[in-house]
Amino acid sequence: MRRIYIVEDDPLTASVLSTTLKKMYEAEVSVFDDGLTALAACRKNYPDILILDYQLPGMTGIELYGQLQHHLPADTLVIMASAIDDGIQVLKFIQQGIRNYVIKDENLIQSIRQIISDELPLLQERKFE
Repeated sequence: MRRIYIVEDDPLTASVLSTTLKKMYEAEVSVFDDGLTALAACRKNYPDILILDYQLPGMTGIELYGQLQHHLPADTLVIMASAIDDGIQVLKFIQQGIRNYVIKDENLIQSIRQIISDELPLLQERKFE
């Protein structure tokens, strides 16, 4: 069973994402509302998919990723989500190694679904090489 971690401090967004992804992927979904709690959980069990909100209490999603990136398995799919549609922010994500970025708007679920469907087959191939 896939393990998905959602790091999101907005309860409504977290609930919608969690419920939807659980049903779509028959996954074990855990939600964390701050970076420190997510960091502790990731150090115990790494997720297959990590969805990070950019603006979190305590540390940003990019700071959290910075602490995790050298420890996450290579096949972990990381998706950064932000309400900020800013090219400079996107460039920072890319410079840190985050390739997948979505805007938190009415298409959030569709955008995440598209990334997962595009990326998971590639990740599966790498696992069996």
